[in-house]
Amino acid sequence: MLDYWIIEQRQKDFQKEVNNRFDDVNNRFDKIAPDLAEVNKTTNMVHGEVASI
Repeated sequence: MLDYWIIEQRQKDFQKEVNNRFDDVNNRFDKIAPDLAEVNKTTNMVHGEVASI
């Protein structure tokens, strides 16, 4: 019975760690998204200026 509890607890701990890592990755991408949008906006603006020449 104790072995089962230990295995179950380790599985829960492992799942928590996996979830935390994915949350960290998601947070990083959330921070990158606005930067990428700004780069895209600037690129489109420059492309439009070059195309008009």
